[in-house]
Amino acid sequence: MKLLRWLFLLLCAAATPARAAGPATAGEFTVDGVRVIVQPRPASETVTAGIFVRGGRQNQTAANAGIEALLFAAAIEGTERFPRDALRAEVARTAAVLDYKCFDDYSVLSVRCTVDVLPRALALAADALLHPALAPEDVERVRTRLVALAASDTDLDRVRRREADVWLLRGHPYAAPTEGTPETLRAITLADLRAHHARVLARGRMLVVVAGGVDVAQVQPLLQGVFAAVPAGDPPPPAAPALQFSAPGSRTARFASSVPRADVLFAAPAADAPDFPALQLAAAILRTRLFEVLRDRASLAYDPTVDLEVQAAPRGAIRFSTADPDAAARLVAEQVDRLRREAVPATRSEEHTSELQSRLH
Repeated sequence: MKLLRWLFLLLCAAATPARAAGPATAGEFTVDGVRVIVQPRPASETVTAGIFVRGGRQNQTAANAGIEALLFAAAIEGTERFPRDALRAEVARTAAVLDYKCFDDYSVLSVRCTVDVLPRALALAADALLHPALAPEDVERVRTRLVALAASDTDLDRVRRREADVWLLRGHPYAAPTEGTPETLRAITLADLRAHHARVLARGRMLVVVAGGVDVAQVQPLLQGVFAAVPAGDPPPPAAPALQFSAPGSRTARFASSVPRADVLFAAPAADAPDFPALQLAAAILRTRLFEVLRDRASLAYDPTVDLEVQAAPRGAIRFSTADPDAAARLVAEQVDRLRREAVPATRSEEHTSELQSRLH
């Protein structure tokens, strides 16, 4: 396991000079001070719209961790205009799907539907975010579900990532888990939720993204006046500072799994840094090589991968499950060092560049 302590130092030096292409051109406009991005996909008969709120983990503290997840989960249960049963009936009538996600830097309430019902579905999503009922029975129902999720140890990937965060993110704005803990979730009151909603729902923190079989001309009239009553609010928090791993280290934790799992974590450059596209390409190449070496040749790991999390404070990980961590780590180190020392064949580089480009379109 000692090899795991310094693998991330090698990976940080493994970037190649190649770059991935930028995203496809999207239409953009501003309505009532809220920026809106529209990504048309003319061949699609469906559309996804998301209303994003900036801040993420920085919108909470260690004492109220999970408050934003609880707020967004309760918001899609019912609105001031449409209590729970009425909202469900309206959503069912459009065959839309209301959902939410809370991430490190932002939270999003989204709706997925067919193009023909977008006007109604988007109105329901905006109503849920801007005017949630936060009925006590809805909040308690959602709280029970989130507490059970936070206490569960059946999802080993989630539990392992949570353990890694506790260790690596001490003192960082990302330290408070987005999903909260059973203790913090139980302590959040209805008044806390309403105060949090009033604080974070501000035009300066919001962004709308719509992608699918629509264009700007179709979306723009749907949002006229929707955010007019939303206050400008305080400026959003500054971007989270970059992660700083000053020295390599390792930690072992016991989980209910018969096969040891290794996560080699590393800090990455900012997403707008000149060398970040090169790191994306390097990670894609390394992912393929590790699969070939660890799984196909050595049969040491069945699921090796390399992940990059694109956020204000980017980080990445080499992950693999193996019965022989030292042998697997040795092979991983060899492939990282190979990527650092040897030029990548042009055909392999072009192949992975095309793959990365396809994901952006």
